[in-house]
Amino acid sequence: MRKIVSVFVGVLMFLGFSTQACNAATKIKFAVATPPGAHLTRAAEDFKKFIEEKSKGKYTVDLFIWGSYGASDTVFAAIQFGELQMALESTSNLSQFAPELAVFDMPYLMPSTEAVLAVTEGDLGKEVLSYLDKKNVHSLGYFFIGNRYIISNKKLSTAADLKGLKHRTTASPYHIASIRSLGLSPIPIAATELVTSLQQGVVDTADVEINWMVVGRGCDLCKYILNSEHLANLYAAYCSQEWIDSLSKDDRSLFDEGFALMMKNGKQYSLDSIQESLDILVNKENCVYTELSPEEKAKLVEMSREAYKALPADIRALATKISDASKSLQ
Repeated sequence: MRKIVSVFVGVLMFLGFSTQACNAATKIKFAVATPPGAHLTRAAEDFKKFIEEKSKGKYTVDLFIWGSYGASDTVFAAIQFGELQMALESTSNLSQFAPELAVFDMPYLMPSTEAVLAVTEGDLGKEVLSYLDKKNVHSLGYFFIGNRYIISNKKLSTAADLKGLKHRTTASPYHIASIRSLGLSPIPIAATELVTSLQQGVVDTADVEINWMVVGRGCDLCKYILNSEHLANLYAAYCSQEWIDSLSKDDRSLFDEGFALMMKNGKQYSLDSIQESLDILVNKENCVYTELSPEEKAKLVEMSREAYKALPADIRALATKISDASKSLQ
């Protein structure tokens, strides 16, 4: 009798553990390159909340913020092999895997916010992003989070002021060529090392998203901001092809809805806050904001042509297509 009871209890325990295992949420690992409080991080948090609530606990989303999963190459490899499900990274860093994305590292390529949005949300943008899809990943779309602003510890207002300053760049050879064409001296440094590099004088300047000056406390490091309008600040979201192909029709629909929400919110958070961030920096953090005069900007535009010589012929042709399309929007 005891033996029967023991077997019965054992079966119940097994069934209990099996049910618990079946009910355990599936984890989605999402590497987000931006720091806590940044607009794209907030958009990723919106995605997490949406998926967890709408799936009723079937999925949980673990966010790895600000390089906590690893460097961009580690993240990309993990996505390719299906060990990581999603990632959000700058197009500059992604260009090491799909060189065509380096076209967006070219200075003064798209002259306005309207041009950037038209290109990245249209067929040309899809064409460029499709090269990423050939690397066994699935691209989700772009985030335009405003232009990059040059920050420093002394006032910069002319092309001559930039000459020879040590400037932080990404590892992209084309971002490096872009910065060099403006007279600056490029030094490739990971985004997570930017703060210490500025603190220790490894670099004099950097080009950053303006919101980072607030949420990343860049204003404690640099008090001068130059709106050079030289480069659009673009990020892209992408995911594991293996993972997304494994989803059921209903789950794929759920995630597509979550992706769309994240893309919409990330863009809107960023664009809505540009002036707000500048107001905080100038009025509360005592930063000095400078815009280039039309004459000085024209000098930099002319100097920047040198950067395009670094592009392979096929990417240069792509740059020409984007530039020509952008001109029609001026």
